[in-house]
Amino acid sequence: MRFYIIISIFLSLEYAYNNASSTHQNIDGNSDCLTDEFYGDFTDEEIKHLIIRRKKVREFMNKTLHREELHTLTLYVPVVFHNLYKTVDGSAINSYCDFGYDVLINDQDICNDRMLRSLEVLNAQYLPSGVQFELHDDYPEMLHATDPGFDGFFEDATGGTATSPEANALKEHYNIPNALNIYTHECLPSTVSSCNSGKYGFATYPWHLDNNEPGIFIKNQSLPGSGDTYIGATASQVGILAHEISHFFTLQHINGTWFLMDTNTPRELVSGQDCEFHGDFICDTPGSPGFIVVNNDLASYYTNSTSRECIYHGYGGDYDSESGILRIGGYNSISDTIFANYNYCEKWGFEDYYGLDNCYSYTNYDNVGDFFGTRGIPENCLNENKSEYATNCNINQYSYLPIGNNFMQAGTGTLSYCSPRPIGHTDYDESNHGFTTEQFENIRTSLELDYTACNIEPACNTSFSIRKGIEPDMLIRSGESSCLYPCNKTESVEYYKQFRAGCLITDAEYQPDYSQYDCSEKLLSMYENINPQNFEINQIYPNPFNPITSISYSLPQNADLEISVIDINGRMIEILVNGFQFTGNYTISWDAASNPSGIYFIRLKTPSNSDTHKIVLIK
Repeated sequence: MRFYIIISIFLSLEYAYNNASSTHQNIDGNSDCLTDEFYGDFTDEEIKHLIIRRKKVREFMNKTLHREELHTLTLYVPVVFHNLYKTVDGSAINSYCDFGYDVLINDQDICNDRMLRSLEVLNAQYLPSGVQFELHDDYPEMLHATDPGFDGFFEDATGGTATSPEANALKEHYNIPNALNIYTHECLPSTVSSCNSGKYGFATYPWHLDNNEPGIFIKNQSLPGSGDTYIGATASQVGILAHEISHFFTLQHINGTWFLMDTNTPRELVSGQDCEFHGDFICDTPGSPGFIVVNNDLASYYTNSTSRECIYHGYGGDYDSESGILRIGGYNSISDTIFANYNYCEKWGFEDYYGLDNCYSYTNYDNVGDFFGTRGIPENCLNENKSEYATNCNINQYSYLPIGNNFMQAGTGTLSYCSPRPIGHTDYDESNHGFTTEQFENIRTSLELDYTACNIEPACNTSFSIRKGIEPDMLIRSGESSCLYPCNKTESVEYYKQFRAGCLITDAEYQPDYSQYDCSEKLLSMYENINPQNFEINQIYPNPFNPITSISYSLPQNADLEISVIDINGRMIEILVNGFQFTGNYTISWDAASNPSGIYFIRLKTPSNSDTHKIVLIK
């Protein structure tokens, strides 16, 4: 098994995005991954945050480079499995317990055995990350999800329609709080069909949980435990569940997502200098030219199904396993996937480096003419004439080949031919788990920050994670890793729409003595040496809120002050402050527990000035 030594270098390169509210559809037109089809849009702010987080992970890894293990503490994720099927006249139709059998008996023991085998494979795949999955204490068996109206997708459900029930409605109906819910079904939907036989699984990203329920859907045949009746479950599809769960923990695809969608970024450069902005925003997964093709005349990878080996050689290239000679395809070979109505060169304002009309498909080279996989190779490996083959050299000379045997490739091509086997398989290779070390670390980081409830009382987000969209019943563990503390930090408006205010103890702005700041990241007035210049309400946080919010305001001069709460009809609800105050910055709170949900106004008033801000109470 060929494995690669990847040396990652962070260099700076800036790309201009349209605006902070634009979204990026991380979708490959050839992808079999429904996660991106349903939930693949994310904002510039999310990209920015992921890049920052990935850099912090890399810094942590560099500091622990010489340790044998990055983690000694195992993080456990409670899991609940759901068997989604329909019951007709007392008979189970397409129950996972009957998958692969001619006689329909819906045997619970078969479901449980398959569930346990799937869990064993999943834990073997995730073992290096220090993350392990265990059955929920209250739900040790696979649950039967058969409620009428919620027993399938769209028209396949009892009483279903072309628009309902969709996946989110099913998750909302069956969700077990504070657990990772995995739903298995005979056939998964697409955006236009209740059953698309070519779709194998999908999940939700953490930044979409403000309007979606968490959970993983997986096709019956793609659960690793289904190998008793379907060999592909432990062969071509053994990595699909691991792939979808990694999306749940923020991982992106590492190939092919740059070309088709208008809002995508340019393809990454072979040099790696812009690796932060592409694929999974990490530098140890070298970029590929686009959609991975295997087992045909224009294959971009050499595959060996016996050794489970995938070696990149580009479109029209080749690899001789006996001599070890690798020839990367030249500029005359492109993917046979043509997008006739999409001109990549016009989209990004450049001309094809070799003067060819290759702007409608994936090529072997980047925007400056460098060939993927050639970074750092000796000059004598490059052909002078690169029309047919760009290189001709022994494979040991290539240190930055695109990765084939990685679970995060978009589509199932590489999973079918070279997905790594988990511990327990006869062809298991301990050097390859399907994820890179850095991908494992990013999975763990997401669990610790996005899905961990802060358990420290003085923190700013007690019982919550760092993300605003993830409610307490969506969190799957508790600990100190996600706790935010008062600090002196300022982020963008878009940032605070997604994340709670405050600093992690790993943030540069964090100080052990945080008593001089509040949870709105404002300096308390008693520590402010400069008198405020404006009469204003500085911030109301959180907003929307339930049921307590903090109101920060400034008085540039001594004054008689009244702060009141007014409802949308103009009625006075409550007076929070009424009296003389000295110049300074102040923070007060309003507890609206006794008030109904709705729109209210906070009014700051003196004899000569007034300021009013809208707030929203959501219960």
